Amino acid sequence: MKSYSLDKKAERLQLELGRTLEEGSQVTLQVDYAGKLNDQMRGFYRSVQKGPQGETNAASCHFEVQ
Repeated sequence: MKSYSLDKKAERLQLELGRTLEEGSQVTLQVDYAGKLNDQMRGFYRSVQKGPQGETNAASCHFEVQ
């Protein structure tokens, strides 16, 4: 990673990799997180998945390429 910027008001983290990724490239992003997970569907949030064995809790985030 070349650099990053954090917009606390918008709760947005932008990462600059330092190179353009080619189509089909795979990247692994590891994040260490300490805080409360909410269910407000913003930032890093708690979600529930329903399946044949019942409900499973997960932590989710919305990532997008700009």
